[in-house]
Amino acid sequence: MIETMYLGDKYIYQCSKCHFLASIGGDTNKVNQCPKCNSIMINTHITKDEWDAKTKEEKIASVNRAQRSIVERNAANVDNAALLSEISNVNKSIKIMNSNLVTIKNILMFYFVISIIGIVITILNIA
Repeated sequence: MIETMYLGDKYIYQCSKCHFLASIGGDTNKVNQCPKCNSIMINTHITKDEWDAKTKEEKIASVNRAQRSIVERNAANVDNAALLSEISNVNKSIKIMNSNLVTIKNILMFYFVISIIGIVITILNIA
């Protein structure tokens, strides 16, 4: 079941770098920066009311889950960066191959035209 997030609700956010916790209201799709280190804060999807109702142990468990989520996201971003780098290298290789194919095509076209001229000259000399 999908929960509806209201603009008036406050959610608990955690910094992806220094793990600072803050309750922030408004649009949950907005990127929020940590007031301490200016890194991107991750929405834990826990409302302020839910957070206040949790025990200390539940809060620690929630923070640990959020930190694992951040680590997994960072690992995925590293993997994505490696893939993007590889895709960029493949694109460069394709551009080089395309340039080489154009050069080969031009050389073949040159020899084809020379051959046609040679055939025409031969036919004119025979006649």
